Amino acid sequence: MNKESQDTKVVQKRIKKKEQSTERKIKEYNTRLLVHCVVGISRSATLVLAYLMIHHQISLIQAIRTVQEKRWISPNTGFLRQLMHLGEELRQPQENQRKSEANQHGEEM
Repeated sequence: MNKESQDTKVVQKRIKKKEQSTERKIKEYNTRLLVHCVVGISRSATLVLAYLMIHHQISLIQAIRTVQEKRWISPNTGFLRQLMHLGEELRQPQENQRKSEANQHGEEM
């Protein structure tokens, strides 16, 4: 496994851990949550994008457009790569479900 692959795994684990914590806090307190980092355009934006992708089942592009309606963001290329991988992981179960449903409909005919 090369260094980039190892870094990818580490960042994906961190994103998922933060995302789970964020969702728990929002539900627990039934409120809004301020997500911030030093500048607020890359790290915090990445966490918000991941949250939207996971909990609102939207694509990375849709998530970026949603956030950019409220503020300017610019996740770095490494974070964007991680979000693209997340998007692929999120799409996989949906594609498997569609294939399964298509197979079931084909068997019924």
